[in-house]
Amino acid sequence: MIQSLKTEDTVQDLIEQAERACQAAVEATPPVYRGFLMFLNRTKKVCGMTADPVYAPIREPYMGVDGRVKMATDDHRAMGESLVIQTAFEVEPLSNQLLCRAVVTSTMLGSATAHARVFLGGDGVDATNPLENAETSAVGRALGFLGYGLYGTGMASAEEVLRARTAQDTLRSAAGAAGAETPAGESRPPSQRQLQFLRDLLERTGVPTDEVEAQLAALTTSREASLLINQLREQVA
Repeated sequence: MIQSLKTEDTVQDLIEQAERACQAAVEATPPVYRGFLMFLNRTKKVCGMTADPVYAPIREPYMGVDGRVKMATDDHRAMGESLVIQTAFEVEPLSNQLLCRAVVTSTMLGSATAHARVFLGGDGVDATNPLENAETSAVGRALGFLGYGLYGTGMASAEEVLRARTAQDTLRSAAGAAGAETPAGESRPPSQRQLQFLRDLLERTGVPTDEVEAQLAALTTSREASLLINQLREQVA
């Protein structure tokens, strides 16, 4: 009983800490840019053993790419400095995957280069606008490297996190279609072993570190993790 109460207190403390971070993000953002802020839900491991982990539902602040662009543009205009954003598409030689490369050059901050994969034939926005979506992600990441729109949640923008969760929703739907064929035990959260294996697979396919963490954070069940493992195995085979 005492241990249960301590666990509940730990979960509540983490939720409150996350909410304070969201509030701090709002306060740190000038009013003109607050409309670009997004607060995305995720589950975060609090405690517990690998076989019986405890998770807390929290929110995290992210800045949309449009907000990062406006912040950077306004900042440079106010200082009389130059900001140039260039993008190009290229094929990564090892994985043979189409990438978008974004180069942001600032006379104040130097330059930053970032990449984003193009998910041709994907889901959500990628079903109709895969090139545009990758371009947006690459630009947002490059601006993040220059310090725009960061709130302690990594370089990934809200768009990247949402894209990762759209991919997980597709896997979740596939798991739901299996219905009674899915063992009840697979509704539990993914194990640490699954998450580490997935991290290795995603890195082998050339996914940037922040996007890897975003995709892992979007997983909620062991079944989803298993489906993603199988999908990635086919890509790296």
